[in-house]
Amino acid sequence: SDSHITVDPFDELRWLEYANRLKDRRRLIAGQAERAPCGRRLYESAIAGGRAAAGGHGALEVGAPADLLLIEGADPLLAGRNPDEMLDSLIFAQPSRAGREVLIAGKTVAVDGQHPQKTAVQAAYLKVLSQLIDPKE
Repeated sequence: SDSHITVDPFDELRWLEYANRLKDRRRLIAGQAERAPCGRRLYESAIAGGRAAAGGHGALEVGAPADLLLIEGADPLLAGRNPDEMLDSLIFAQPSRAGREVLIAGKTVAVDGQHPQKTAVQAAYLKVLSQLIDPKE
């Protein structure tokens, strides 16, 4: 994300499509170019852009660090969908808590939307925030 308003990659992709719809005054902007499903085109473009920004790193291949988001396929908005439909649903239907686990370099860092250090980080944030609001504390 360039604005840091959200950390949801699917939210970012949805807003990218919506902004282009407003600009061009038509629907399914991302999917039009190659007649690809909109969600897949948005996702693949984001992956390619991220890989380029990371200096060519980021491919899922043997020996490369595995940064993954594991999705709960049993979510009612995802169940029974093929991969393209699933991407469309993840981006445009916003299934609640579909992200099951986050892995960085192959190590689990969050399960069921919860980072193991969430409580400590939240407490530290609130402490700093209160000091910024009232430096006397």
